[in-house]
Amino acid sequence: MVANTGSFKEVIGDQMEISFIGDHLYLEFLKGEISLETAKSGVKRRKEIMKGKEVKIIISLPKLTKINKEVRDYLSSDEATEGIIAGALISNTALSNVIINFFLGVNPNMKVPTKIFSNQSKAIAWLNSI
Repeated sequence: MVANTGSFKEVIGDQMEISFIGDHLYLEFLKGEISLETAKSGVKRRKEIMKGKEVKIIISLPKLTKINKEVRDYLSSDEATEGIIAGALISNTALSNVIINFFLGVNPNMKVPTKIFSNQSKAIAWLNSI
C-alpha cells in the first residue's frame, strides 16, 4: 500500500489526469476514446510513480465512447495489471457502462478484482474493504 501523497496531480497530454485520493491512485481519462498510446503511457507513468509498490486504483471514465480490442487486450495484460491490487471503475453514463461491462465480459479472467461504480464514494468504500 502507498502512503497518501497529498496534492500530487499530473496531466498527460490532453488525454489523462493522474492524482491520488487518499491512498488510492486516481486516473481520469479525459477523451471519449482510449488510444493504445494513452493506455501504455498511463501504465508506464503509474509504474514510475509507484516505484514497485502495489496500489488500489480508481479509474474515472466520464466521457468514454470507444475502446478497441487492442486497447482492451493491453489493459487486461500482465504488463498493464502488474502492481494493481484492485480496480474501481467509475462510470456515470449509460454508454460508458455498456462499454465497461463489455470489457469486463470479454475479459472474464481479470487478474485483479474489478468493479464498476456510479460514484466515487462507493468506489472508495469498496477499495477500502479489500
